[in-house]
Amino acid sequence: MVKFDEDPEFEKAFAVYSNQPNEAHRVLSEPFRGFLTQLANSQKNTVAISLNSDRVYLGFNNSIDFLPIKINQPLTETVVRAYLEEWLSVLRITQQLVHYLAPTP
Repeated sequence: MVKFDEDPEFEKAFAVYSNQPNEAHRVLSEPFRGFLTQLANSQKNTVAISLNSDRVYLGFNNSIDFLPIKINQPLTETVVRAYLEEWLSVLRITQQLVHYLAPTP
């Protein structure tokens, strides 16, 4: 397990496993750890992230379906707004991940 003693709030929210601890510290920069900690604190349940080669996996253990479609429910403005808010939330998180993980020239 990779330790981040300089960031106890991040340590409380996440466990980092890597066979390359120096690379883990490089990728999980202070601003990125702050973003992840803020994201974890904004959720009611567990947030998990996995960085593997050129892929990022992000999971939220919130016990609800993402964008559930109910066939018998009318498509009202409220339903459409709820779907839109879920998509916008995912988009905002994705933009932040790209910001923190994009290669620097």
